[in-house]
Amino acid sequence: MQNAKAPMNEERQVLVDPHQLSETIGYAIDLPGVGVFDWNLLTDELAFNGDLRKELQLPERSKRRLIEGLLPEVLDSGANWLVLIIARVPSFDGLASFDRCVKCQLPNGLKTWFRVRGNIAFTDDSVRRRPIHIRGMVDDVTGLYGKIDHYNAIFESIGEGVVSFDSDWKYVYVNKNAEKLLGRSADQLVGKVFWDVFPEVRHSPLEQVFRDAMAGTNTYFEHFYEPWDRWFGNYCSKSTTGGVTVVFQDVTDKKLSEQARQTAEHKALIEKTTIAAQTVAAVAHELNQPLMVLEANSSSLKHLLKDADLPQEVQFIVLENEKQTKRAGNIFRELVVKISNWRQNQKVDARYSIHALIEACVRQTMTRFPEAQISLVLGAE
Repeated sequence: MQNAKAPMNEERQVLVDPHQLSETIGYAIDLPGVGVFDWNLLTDELAFNGDLRKELQLPERSKRRLIEGLLPEVLDSGANWLVLIIARVPSFDGLASFDRCVKCQLPNGLKTWFRVRGNIAFTDDSVRRRPIHIRGMVDDVTGLYGKIDHYNAIFESIGEGVVSFDSDWKYVYVNKNAEKLLGRSADQLVGKVFWDVFPEVRHSPLEQVFRDAMAGTNTYFEHFYEPWDRWFGNYCSKSTTGGVTVVFQDVTDKKLSEQARQTAEHKALIEKTTIAAQTVAAVAHELNQPLMVLEANSSSLKHLLKDADLPQEVQFIVLENEKQTKRAGNIFRELVVKISNWRQNQKVDARYSIHALIEACVRQTMTRFPEAQISLVLGAE
């Protein structure tokens, strides 16, 4: 923003008609898609000349107040962009420059981008500074910004949220779906630093993923954002402008479904294993009975034959039979105890909100059957 002292009487002396501009400006008037203007805000007299004047269907000279704007039907926010520029100019006397791209709708219905640049002259009144003159140039830059509109339309049409940061982590782009997912409008985010908007992300795994993307590592990461009790999936990549672009979506329903599926599979596995364990325990119990009889008989036989004059081989067989019978009995008894303890320790870890799971199922059902009518009433417990 340039400035220089220019008292009001001197400013009035340097006012010139567009027809008396320098030779360079004279060439600019003849260029296609270019127009120059000279606007006296004291008299509301606006002089507009150049090839662009015909395209805009403007008279060469007219009277127009500042509040009415310079260009016809500006497709911008509700406020007059030029008035906003003047309101934001620092408080000083003299000249202030401006440069702004504005989207307009022409009388024929076509939408066009214009770059408007020039100088604003102010009074030298230190009590009430006010603009008194604006002069500048208008260029048709639809060829450049039309492509931006095209890409924006693509980003707005996809189902995921898309945000882009510059190298200083300031938001430079936020699409409509990102506005819905983040609960903030683009006007509230663009120009703001990400870490200031979401300080909770500091020192979290997501911060490292974002910084890795800034360093050039593209990745996908799912994280649970505790303040909203929601899961988000983030595709992070380095952008050609030096910042980071993030494509993200709410994956809470998917995560709840995965948790429910894993819990159901775990429960089914436990049930199947329990049935098998019960069968093994029953068989072990049944086999334990005859083994106990065999063990008792082996002990009795050894006692009866201890004084008998038997060959050494027979004595070895009797002792080995008793030993192995006891060993088999111990194995089956330990097996029954282990199965009993295992069954007591099996629990299904189901740490998730049953209400959220039901709501996720309903949303998926409504997506598949959009004409269905589902009335859902969930109790407090």
